[in-house]
Amino acid sequence: MVKIRGVDVLLSVGGQTIGSQRNASLKMDGKEIDVSDKTTGGWDTTIVGNRTWAIDCEAITLDSDAGQNAVETAFLAGNQISVSIAVGAHGTYSGTASIVSLELTGEKDDVSMMKISLKGASALTAA
Repeated sequence: MVKIRGVDVLLSVGGQTIGSQRNASLKMDGKEIDVSDKTTGGWDTTIVGNRTWAIDCEAITLDSDAGQNAVETAFLAGNQISVSIAVGAHGTYSGTASIVSLELTGEKDDVSMMKISLKGASALTAA
């Protein structure tokens, strides 16, 4: 069993990798539907309904990075973007997302950061 390094988890938008990533995460959730009844012995029983996914990424702000520029351009235009997140040898997840948050920070004694939050707007596929 090969362990996957965090450095091998990379977010790309529109085919462009986001430059200078510090972290990236993919969260997948399923809506819980309660199907408990009198015959479940006092235990909750659930099934999964609709599923959602979201990606968060933080990167050092670069003055001319195609990936960061694509996110900013799509956000300002109100457009959805195609995204993929590679998880090393484990595979790549892809889909269309809405940019729900884009934050640029500038701490006095640190580099400027771009924080991106994406919400899935389509099915998520794995390859």
